[in-house]
Amino acid sequence: MATIADRIKDRILRRTNTGRITRNRSDQKQQPLSHIVQNARNRLNPKKKGTVGDDEDDNEDEDGSGDDNHQDGSNPPFSKKPVALRRCDFCMRDPIGKQMCKQRYCDYTKGWKGNFIECSNCADYRSQNPGSGHRCKPPQINNVWRKYGVADPMDYRPPTCDQCLNTKMVNQCNVDSTLGYGCTLTKACRDGKCTVNGQEMEARPNSRIDAARWIRAECHVCQNKTKKGATVGCSWLRDRSTWDQACSYCQSNNLTCLSGGRVVANPQRLTLPRTWAVNLQVFDKGFVECRRINPERRYCKRCWEDDHEHCRADASSYFYSCNRCTQLGVDCIDAGDDTSYPLFDLARVGIGGFLPFVECKCCREAGRNCDLQRPCDSCVKHGDECDAWVGDTVKHCIKGRLDPPPGPLYYLALGYGAGGVDDPKDGSAIEHWVGPATNIYGIPENQNRNFIATMGVQLRSILSPPGAPPHGDAAQGGRVSGRASEITREQIAAWIKDRWPQAVPMDQLGHYRERVEAVRQKMQDIRDGKIVSALFSDFPNHGGGDEEHDEADPNRGINAHGNSGDVTTSDPAPLIFDTSAPGWLSEFINSDMIDDGVASPPFECPTLLTQSMFDFDAAAPSSQMPAHLQFSPFEVSQIDPSLFLVDRDEDLDTSMQIDFLPLEASSALEDIEYIDHNPLSILQEEAMFMPRLKPSIPTPYSFVLGGPKQPDSPFCNFLSLIPEDVKPFTPGGDETCSEKRANGKCNKPAALDSICQCLLHGDDSPHVCNVCCNLSAQKLTDHLIASTEVSAMRAYLCADCTAQVSESVGEVLRRRIVGAVNIWGDCNDSYYTKTELELETSLGRIYFRGQAMPLTGCACATKLFAQRLCARHRRRFGHLVVGQVAKMREWCLQTFGRNICPSCLIDKPPHEANSSMSPEQAEAGNGPKAWVCLACGGWVVNQEEGGLVPGWQQWDMCQVEMDEKEEDEIGIHG
Repeated sequence: MATIADRIKDRILRRTNTGRITRNRSDQKQQPLSHIVQNARNRLNPKKKGTVGDDEDDNEDEDGSGDDNHQDGSNPPFSKKPVALRRCDFCMRDPIGKQMCKQRYCDYTKGWKGNFIECSNCADYRSQNPGSGHRCKPPQINNVWRKYGVADPMDYRPPTCDQCLNTKMVNQCNVDSTLGYGCTLTKACRDGKCTVNGQEMEARPNSRIDAARWIRAECHVCQNKTKKGATVGCSWLRDRSTWDQACSYCQSNNLTCLSGGRVVANPQRLTLPRTWAVNLQVFDKGFVECRRINPERRYCKRCWEDDHEHCRADASSYFYSCNRCTQLGVDCIDAGDDTSYPLFDLARVGIGGFLPFVECKCCREAGRNCDLQRPCDSCVKHGDECDAWVGDTVKHCIKGRLDPPPGPLYYLALGYGAGGVDDPKDGSAIEHWVGPATNIYGIPENQNRNFIATMGVQLRSILSPPGAPPHGDAAQGGRVSGRASEITREQIAAWIKDRWPQAVPMDQLGHYRERVEAVRQKMQDIRDGKIVSALFSDFPNHGGGDEEHDEADPNRGINAHGNSGDVTTSDPAPLIFDTSAPGWLSEFINSDMIDDGVASPPFECPTLLTQSMFDFDAAAPSSQMPAHLQFSPFEVSQIDPSLFLVDRDEDLDTSMQIDFLPLEASSALEDIEYIDHNPLSILQEEAMFMPRLKPSIPTPYSFVLGGPKQPDSPFCNFLSLIPEDVKPFTPGGDETCSEKRANGKCNKPAALDSICQCLLHGDDSPHVCNVCCNLSAQKLTDHLIASTEVSAMRAYLCADCTAQVSESVGEVLRRRIVGAVNIWGDCNDSYYTKTELELETSLGRIYFRGQAMPLTGCACATKLFAQRLCARHRRRFGHLVVGQVAKMREWCLQTFGRNICPSCLIDKPPHEANSSMSPEQAEAGNGPKAWVCLACGGWVVNQEEGGLVPGWQQWDMCQVEMDEKEEDEIGIHG
């Protein structure tokens, strides 16, 4: 019986007699059986006609070469010609297309997963013949996307779709009106309902991240910021001719700019870290997703092996360790090509939201020190079975044992000594400056991560070396190098001493033991199940955060229980309430709205950039601009926390910075910090301070019942640039005061941390001695602000509204839409407003700030009079506040015709709203008093008196006496 091979061979032999061109029989017989079988299969299963790579031009290209200009004999016999793509219908059949094809062959290209980009001939023809509806039609290919032609404009007209036109995302809209593709910012647009001037756009293709840019889109850095509602619009959205260079945002902020996962441009010189004091939101300017499919930098092995959702690199140091590996102090190795990414900023090691973890069961029960590895060091040492790789362990720990074993940085990051988990960090070694001052990150259960991470930030800010930390940019003198696991304790100490020649161990600081013991006690309270609602009441607050107090007071609104922030946990840890707590309160406790590991901003600063205000015609900052223009101290984020995506990586990794002022204005203010030969007038100063921002959260009079739109009030919280918490005055130290006197600087002794707290200084804050600080505060009260001005800062509530908000927390929550965001004072029915509490309502977050503060009730007076400021900034902010209040009052009269109660607007239109109490009525009347501050927008409720709030008499500024000669020497002139 003939085998299958024999039958195939016989069929082949029969076919050779049919006249078809084949090899001769002798050659056929000499072929191996495998070749015969393969040839048979090819003939029995021919390729489908018209597939890419088989050009069969039956009408013109008779030789089948795929080249209509082919001449017989132009190629030697048996030469192998390159296979050409089968041409599209236009290039193959249309007379115009065939002529264009002779000049440039049909070049449609494969993009991703069966998607193709049209050929250049079709793109040019369509752009030259608008309205023709021309489409590129390659044979048997359906998904063909349009690209730009020779006659298409470089800009976009109109630049915004109808759905984004009147929203805060107007400058982020990426609708491609040239190609006819919709934007991706709204769900309606993503679902194919995007329109431009009423004309429906085609749904945008969902291309891969590594696809080459061919359609209107932002760079990767700006795109990541847009997802969080914090960008002014990438310049690539404005002009596609600039796609081959860094966008203006990346240029001005000295960032690596990427497209399609590929670097478009790198900064000429990296921005070096300036201070050891850091915050949880580490990406000051922007970040880049390191994805598995990226053509260049990909997921690192550590994030990949731990099943971590994101691997993100700081756009300001793109070729260095990812954020997670930096915090953990472990090796960052590209999972694709084994590229090693070194550390960039040593100060980032041991600070951040990735550090807190749930201790394994064995270590908890045995009272041992645990670490992130599973199995952990202690379990390996004692031969115990560590926790399985499930649940919270998967979310926050390291899968398996680190290979190679971790080095000293890993243990220092966790708050241990360089020798491991059994080596206590006691502050006696120079390398102990790296990471937290003690082991705080191991927690018994997953409900305190946000609080613990914030504690690490505060502890670092209080106990940190002076000056800039060691960095890894060798081109600028950086010495940090090598894999993290290979770095020795000797190297760490040497690097610190290189930046700080007089380096001393931290245990030699006077307040070291006090601070460490305080942290340890709070950790014990957490383990005992107690509520811990504050860290250090005298926290000095440095650093650059998102909100007014994000950099200043991370513990506001955060307690050790009830704010886990781990949104990926299906069963969040139960909240701990006092038995007297009313039942409705649990609905508003912010238990899982905060990013895991992120200190929620305690003071919602109502100044988010309104995108329509962005000037697309402004000249892009040059990449050659001086460094002080690129890194302005004005760059303080003003982001509504409700815009944050609840993602453990998103904003514990991203501070979402928005330029608070134009670069020119910020640089000008930097230049005049110390010596001002031509001081600006008050009007000039105010113009420079006024940000190009509009409120994004409710502010006084920002909502009018029955009105066609929200009124455009001139509200601006200038004092968001001054932290609230005041550090007690300390005796003079080794530094000297930089305040100006008639004959030069003061030069009186000042402590190391006795610096002006205004954020405008950035990292170059001048020292201010106690005498100069107190005198400038006294001058401000004498020459500018008296009790009458303090009363004028308030918009008193009417009697009805005062009674409501003073008696019921529910009434306060209801008024969030009219500006009740930050509340001082105790509501009578409140279980918790005597302390600090953050609640989440259907209208947004509300922050109860505890009892009223001295003088103004809100934080304004504390910032202006009690905070340590240089004379220039204290005087400057005093003028701005007074001017701001006057503007608000004048605007209110012009808009409403009278001073109306801001609280009434929740239930009544302006013409029916009650009038605001006058200061005289508020001070003379009986019952509780309540008001809204026109300077900061804070609400003060349930006050016994309507005048100055007690407590200011104890401020240090009122206790300092100076002789006449000493006053004359100090150059402060109102």
